[in-house]
Amino acid sequence: MSLYKKAAGVEPMSRTQRNYIQKFFFYSTLFFISNIFGNEIDLSLIEQCKNPNVDTEIIKQIIKVESNYKQFAINVNKVGSFNLKTKKEAKTLADFYITKGYSVDIGLMQFNSSNLKEFSYSIDEILEPCNNIKAGSDIFYLVYESTDPNLDKSERINKALSIYNTGNQQLGFKNGYVAKFDIQNSNNIEIQKIARQSNTKLSLVFQPYNLKDKK
Repeated sequence: MSLYKKAAGVEPMSRTQRNYIQKFFFYSTLFFISNIFGNEIDLSLIEQCKNPNVDTEIIKQIIKVESNYKQFAINVNKVGSFNLKTKKEAKTLADFYITKGYSVDIGLMQFNSSNLKEFSYSIDEILEPCNNIKAGSDIFYLVYESTDPNLDKSERINKALSIYNTGNQQLGFKNGYVAKFDIQNSNNIEIQKIARQSNTKLSLVFQPYNLKDKK
């Protein structure tokens, strides 16, 4: 016991107390991580990593809809969606299906594998949260800029969301994807129903001045 502790009247902690404090910090850290990559995401992470031209709230909503904040979410088009526990597992699965020619959506913003080469990312890199947010928000900004500048901003955002999901300005409305972002304000009950059920994952191919559906 140090002289300071004696003078301050502080008794040494028992082993039980030390174990309790260690467990407290462990579960506090676990809770913090689960908030970022479980049921929520830290807005400061989005702010730090996103394309500065895109609103933070839009990116947060895209992450919620696309992966429900799951860092290692993998969707293999025409096969199904997977929530992997580790980066290694996610990379292995994505690499397996990409090698076989499948279109694969990766990570928080479900960045499509067809865009990896165009944006100079490896599978390993795009599974990093900051890279994923940067790449996904860059695509959203590009598709937003491709919409009619004479339209209202909210209309441009909705069309950009449609393109982000399908590569087309209309199909994201028809499959219910866009409605997922504003269900409470929609008066169309049928669209709300479709939106809850829809899990369409058509991939976007980016080419300079030419956005189109992946064939």
